[in-house]
Amino acid sequence: MTISNFCVDNKDVVCYLVTKHSWKGKYKRIFSIGTLAITTYNPATLEITNQWEYSDFALIQPSQKNAGDGKDEFTIHTTKGKKDRMTFSSEYAAEVITDVLLQCAAAAAEKESLQFPAYKHSWSDRRVPVKLRIGAAALEQVDDRGLIFARYPYRAIRNIGKISDCPGGFVVDVGEHRRRHIFASAQSEECIKAVRATAARNIGIAIPMGKESLSLEEVMRTRLGLCRRGICRDECLTSYMERDVTKFSIRHDPPVRRLLCLSESCLIERDPRSYAVVCATPLKQIVCIVRLMKDPQQFMIEYDAGDVKAYAAADRDLIIASLIDGARASGNTQVFITSHRFDRSLRLIQHTAKLDAEGESQCMRHIIAPPPGLKRTDLIRRFNANIPYNGLMHAKESENFFAENKEKVIVSCLGAVLDENYTKDEPNAVHKCEVQLCCLRRLFASRAGFHAFTEVHGIREKLGNLVARTLQWKSPEVVFVDHAVVEMLTALMHPMHDGYNLKTEQLNKMSLLSSPQFVEHLLDLMKTHVERNTGWLVVASMLDFLTYAVCAPFSETTGGDTFDMILKMVAARGRAFYALFQAKSMTIVKGAGMVLRAIIEESDVETSKSMQTLALTEGAFLAHLEMALLIPGRDLRVLTNRQLSGTVVSIGYGSIDWPRGLLDFLQSADKVPVNEVDLLVPRNNLMDATNLERDKGVIKENLDRVMVTAEAGLQRFVQHWDLEHKLNFTMPTRKEEKTAQPVVLRKRRQRIKTSVNWKLFAYQFAKDHAKADLIWNEKTREEFRHSILTELRALEQEKEQAMATVPISWNHTEFQVEYPSLEAEIRIGDYYLRLLLAESEAEATPIHDAVNFFSAVYHRFLLPSRVDLRCVCLSAMAIAYERSHITIGAFPDAKHFVELLRKSTLPAERDRLVLLLSKLALNRENARELVNADLAPQLVDLAVLAHLHVQRAKIQNQTNVIEASAEQMAEGGAPEWYYNVPGDKDKERHGPFSFEKMRELYAEKVIFEKTHIWASGMTQWAALSAVPQFRWTVCCAQSAAALSPSATGPAAAASSSTESCSTAPLYNLTQLATVCLDILIQMAEFFPSRDTNECVVRPMPKIKKVLTEPALLYQIVQLLLTYDPSIVQRVATLLHMVMQDNPFLPRLYLSGVFFFILMYNGSNVLPIARFLHYTHLKQAFRSAVPRLDAQCQSVLAPLLPEAATFYLEQYGAEKYAQVFLGEFDNPEIIWNTEMRRHLIERIALHVSDFTGRLTSNVKALYQYCPIPMIDYPELDHELFCHVYYLRHLCDKSRFPNWPIRDPIPFLRACLAAWHEEIEKKPPAMSVEQAAGVLGLKTDDESWRESSTIRRAYFKLAAKYHPDKNPEGREMFEKINAAYELLSSGAGAGGAPDPKRIALCLRAQSIIYSRHSEELSAYKYAGYGQLIKTIDMEAKDANLFQKIKKLKSNPTRKGSDEIVG
Repeated sequence: MTISNFCVDNKDVVCYLVTKHSWKGKYKRIFSIGTLAITTYNPATLEITNQWEYSDFALIQPSQKNAGDGKDEFTIHTTKGKKDRMTFSSEYAAEVITDVLLQCAAAAAEKESLQFPAYKHSWSDRRVPVKLRIGAAALEQVDDRGLIFARYPYRAIRNIGKISDCPGGFVVDVGEHRRRHIFASAQSEECIKAVRATAARNIGIAIPMGKESLSLEEVMRTRLGLCRRGICRDECLTSYMERDVTKFSIRHDPPVRRLLCLSESCLIERDPRSYAVVCATPLKQIVCIVRLMKDPQQFMIEYDAGDVKAYAAADRDLIIASLIDGARASGNTQVFITSHRFDRSLRLIQHTAKLDAEGESQCMRHIIAPPPGLKRTDLIRRFNANIPYNGLMHAKESENFFAENKEKVIVSCLGAVLDENYTKDEPNAVHKCEVQLCCLRRLFASRAGFHAFTEVHGIREKLGNLVARTLQWKSPEVVFVDHAVVEMLTALMHPMHDGYNLKTEQLNKMSLLSSPQFVEHLLDLMKTHVERNTGWLVVASMLDFLTYAVCAPFSETTGGDTFDMILKMVAARGRAFYALFQAKSMTIVKGAGMVLRAIIEESDVETSKSMQTLALTEGAFLAHLEMALLIPGRDLRVLTNRQLSGTVVSIGYGSIDWPRGLLDFLQSADKVPVNEVDLLVPRNNLMDATNLERDKGVIKENLDRVMVTAEAGLQRFVQHWDLEHKLNFTMPTRKEEKTAQPVVLRKRRQRIKTSVNWKLFAYQFAKDHAKADLIWNEKTREEFRHSILTELRALEQEKEQAMATVPISWNHTEFQVEYPSLEAEIRIGDYYLRLLLAESEAEATPIHDAVNFFSAVYHRFLLPSRVDLRCVCLSAMAIAYERSHITIGAFPDAKHFVELLRKSTLPAERDRLVLLLSKLALNRENARELVNADLAPQLVDLAVLAHLHVQRAKIQNQTNVIEASAEQMAEGGAPEWYYNVPGDKDKERHGPFSFEKMRELYAEKVIFEKTHIWASGMTQWAALSAVPQFRWTVCCAQSAAALSPSATGPAAAASSSTESCSTAPLYNLTQLATVCLDILIQMAEFFPSRDTNECVVRPMPKIKKVLTEPALLYQIVQLLLTYDPSIVQRVATLLHMVMQDNPFLPRLYLSGVFFFILMYNGSNVLPIARFLHYTHLKQAFRSAVPRLDAQCQSVLAPLLPEAATFYLEQYGAEKYAQVFLGEFDNPEIIWNTEMRRHLIERIALHVSDFTGRLTSNVKALYQYCPIPMIDYPELDHELFCHVYYLRHLCDKSRFPNWPIRDPIPFLRACLAAWHEEIEKKPPAMSVEQAAGVLGLKTDDESWRESSTIRRAYFKLAAKYHPDKNPEGREMFEKINAAYELLSSGAGAGGAPDPKRIALCLRAQSIIYSRHSEELSAYKYAGYGQLIKTIDMEAKDANLFQKIKKLKSNPTRKGSDEIVG
């Protein structure tokens, strides 16, 4: 066909690369759908091979055949001249047919189109009346005017489903992300049928129908189509950027306002009034963004399906920068910016597909050698339309022997493009230059192009001239060229391809950055745009350029001198860079942050400090703070910016007054519980450099072959980067390159490197905390956010209102974050006292600078304040001193608290004073001061109040024999108290009254606080309020709480107290006693009885001397009668410590301690065993019972079996404690629970007259009375000799061959026991004589009752006690002897016991049978006893007949005959 036969007015609209089928064969053609005709071109020459005007076009339809290789056939029919039919094939056959039918509806098989009235269910949940027209290639939505304002191509319809709860309703799923369009029509069935039939007939596709009906609610919920294919709708619709825009479309006249939102994966349009989602499109579908030259606010977004959406906004470039960054972060790396709409007629394939290697080469060959009649500019545009923005997809050379040299083609294409020279005065110069630079960017993004810049002669020179010439242009549209220039240069700074060579990157940077004037011009260009608030895309690209130059890890390939030069240049323009943090684009904020972080970390100290100061004065710190902590979202861009801002903030975090608890996370070495990828380090240069020598690559070798210049004369200089005149920098020769090291990475200096744990800080910042040094929750975070954003807005307003010549600095020194929600909290220093008091030991918050904190709390305590605040301060001081007493050291005012305790009248304050004193006692010097301040008597006075705490939990199996009688309990205890009526002239003493009665008298106002009272144990009369027992129970309004068992300990009570600001007691009376005893124990530990050389310390330590006073010692001992495990254990420990090397130790038994301590029924007996082991043999105790005089001198002899006492002495406290709690029945020890119960009952009976008094008078003192010998039924027939019970030892059936230790001493002991038994005589005092000594009348048998004997003894003992009657000692001893004789029953008889004699004989027999060899050297010493025994049997023939009966007695099984 000749050119005259073609339609000149036809304009190509869309093109496809297809295969034409003819009788000659198959060959490729460019199938162009134009405005007036269908045209085919030869792809190699771009010549027209055929054309059919639409007037001659009869039909296009799909073919039933398949061409193979995934291609579908279609045919076209023409009527010009003769009817003609031609066949083509393409993998995009449906798209080709659709575009043809959209341009020429007459080409459809069915000429008439159907219309159906319907309703469209819109995004605003409204029903809009529409007409649905069944077009040739699409379902068309037509308004009342007949205008098509929506078109749904059949090829894009993925499914049609019916709606169950909407009459006539159906939904059409369109596009890859299946956007759902909802319609309702009375003719829905006919409409759906027509759509499917037309699609199958015209396009050759089958539109599927949904298998199940959907509800309208479900369709509306998924109408955006974003819930499919594993995409979470919430993530897609959660935006991190929102901007107001104006939208232009055929539907809206006039244009409408929209909220353009950017999420992690979608671009969303929202209605600004309702915030409802209008539509959402995946970012991956964006092809390009067009910013129009004619309108500085308008821009368009083109999608891969051909849709175009137009918007307008004042901050257009900022929005575009964010969109580009968001799209690339979502995986769409091909998106680009242009100043003109994308010309679809230049692209040969769909946007979703990539051109093959042959197609790429063909595009470059067209540029190298333009076909006749075509301009290189148009061919460059065609190249840009078909080649992805990030470079050639098939840049590697094919291994085919006959394949063309792809790298050579790329280099030639680079030269051809660089040869284009446009002047600023020619038409469309800006657009042409922009196209040229975009083409270069695509070529340099390939591996061959990246290497060619420094390795191919002529490329640098031509590019230098182009850049220098372009940057000198001065026009409003030059900003488009500036952006293209910087984008192209950025592609040379960092390789966009895989498998890059770091050496080449170094050479490229060396060439680009060698001229300081060129770099300064670029920085000034950026500064100008920042100051004018224009050209934000240029700024964003410049930030990328600088990131590759100075930011790690990219900066490692930048030369050291060049790196320092750029840092200084950027620092000199620091104010402009910090202004970028006010930009409403995270892309720009991130880039500026990366560059400034590099300056702060790697520049010299002076520059770094000046930049840090500038960060504060410019308010950039606030912007980074907002990004690092306050902007939500898990989008990749948000996370990256958050990490960057966190790094910047961590360097200057001290500018904000952070809560102490948050600062601790910065210094913590703990790891973040959630793994977070470091998004700021995208590559490992060291690894790449190591592998460089092993991977030379094919490209480098091919480029070497195409070098045009001879190596011998290569001493040229690159002279093309200076804008005013030529600059020279030397590149190494080829020979030098061979000898040079492959890669030398610049080592990062990081002069200022943050060592704080920012990741943990940011993680914990988002969590809720309730600790002593940190109250952090949603409310406080919101207050923090409000303060930061308010300060940012205020700073921006100041800058906007200020004159351009007046720089504004942020007043960061006075900035503070206010937390109104925490105003009610009591805070001292960095700590909230309420939470400090409520913490458990396991969760205790470390107190930093404990000395100052303790001092601050003490000063707050001294200020006149409420009682509840004083109590809180006392508790806080106690906690602080407990945790840091070594750091704080001695407290000089410790004695001041002793005086406060003496004057205190409130249980709450008393308890907290005691708590504080218990912590102050942890220091030795404090303990000394407390002893000197007479703290010990006060503690004892408080401890004995535990006798009043009668509602404590009882020990399991504990008996009640020591409790007062029912009458006494009903009366409120024993009558102990007397009082004097004030003003009574006769000074009549009233009483005695029980404690409960005294309470009633106080309630009835018979007695008052100043009424003088007295009871046993008091040295003188005292006012009722001065007696601790009445001060803390009767006079105190909090007595009910003090006596109540509801208090569960310091932590719980402190928590409730501080939370409600009440003055509740901290302890119940038992807990108070334990704390007081702990203080005494702590003070006694500091002052031991012996020094390090084990020498006895004299004079005796003061604390022990004070506690040895009988008035205090007896009260401490009597605390054993509370039977509380915690108290008993502490009393035993304290007595053990005080009595060591104490001169009073021999008289300790007079306090009744051995009675009271053995009455304890608990299991924590080890402290008791230690006390008994140390003291039981050191008592000045003498018994009047003859049989005890022969025993050891243990004070425990009347109380415990001989074996138990021996076991205690021989085996120590630990072994004895095990025996005392266990069940033992063997030849060495017999002890069980019943024996322990029997012991407790007998002692309790002995002291029962005293124990009931303590609940009435806690200071009543026990008057010692010796206890008669306690006999145990389990030991009735036992004889303990040496270390063995002889009956068990002689029981061969139960204990055969029981080992006998020390047979010789054992034999001597047996002989002594034998001798003692046969020489046994009646006691010196008869029973009648003993009754006479006690003044008992024997006329009546009632005198034998133990209670009668006990009362008679107590009466005479009080009269003749040596302490009261020095001349009554002899009589006192007689009284004791008589009491023990009558109580023990020892006077019942004094004749020898034949059973015991028999046991002695049997034991001797066992000794000699087992140890005859050892005893053979000794003469038998028992002949005298044997003769006497025989003589006794001669006088009494039945003496041993009783023993024989033992054989037949089941209870005596295994005794054997006694004599052989």
